[in-house]
Amino acid sequence: MIIPWTNEFISIWLNLIFALYFWVILILDMAHGKEFEFNKNDDYFYAFIACFAIASYLTVTTAYLIFYSMGGVYNEWLSILVYMAQITLAYALTFCFMASELQKTDDFFTVLFIIIVLYGIVMVLSQYEFGRKLGFWLTVGILSTIVFFDLCLNANKHRITVMYIPLIIEGAILSIGIVLLVFQIPERYFTSTKFVNLYLNSYIIFTLFFINFLFEAYNILYYTEKLNSEYLDDDDEWWKTKNIYNTS
Repeated sequence: MIIPWTNEFISIWLNLIFALYFWVILILDMAHGKEFEFNKNDDYFYAFIACFAIASYLTVTTAYLIFYSMGGVYNEWLSILVYMAQITLAYALTFCFMASELQKTDDFFTVLFIIIVLYGIVMVLSQYEFGRKLGFWLTVGILSTIVFFDLCLNANKHRITVMYIPLIIEGAILSIGIVLLVFQIPERYFTSTKFVNLYLNSYIIFTLFFINFLFEAYNILYYTEKLNSEYLDDDDEWWKTKNIYNTS
């Protein structure tokens, strides 16, 4: 962790720093800090869930990177904890976005109930190796379907602009990091270059892209909540929604 010439040095500190950042944000949310500008308790609650999931994931990942080299049963349990944190993150973000999106519809309870029940099932499956693979594909399939139907059947022009377009953009950026990680670029072309292999390898690049995605997803959730609770200002960012896309 403190030795700069190890492969995990940059990744550990990236995860640790942003984990601390999101724990601080979580405390501010619990205190209903003025930074949030929410006027409904439900919005604070959804922001709390998302922030807790992000902070927990980054904290667990930091612990894994520090201790996985111990090997054996420690590595096995740490791997399971990372998987559970990843699954929790996916369900928490989907739950919060859908709760905000569907709060005034008849589908609100049904969709959230499906997400919660499926999360419980996947957590049970995570205790078994075959269950983790099954749980992963269940998560991808069902959560993607829920989001797709919300986009097609429920989202209006403003919601698409404030929520879906930014998420698609951030997802596209994240996909670049995933491709680099899968094909181990750039280190596969610089096998003898120590700097690239230690400080600019594909895992570090992916970590940067993924943390960026989490940071932006939380911001997008913030503005989505304000929009769906009908107090999003015209000059609020992710970008200036009305000025660019809704000039009528």
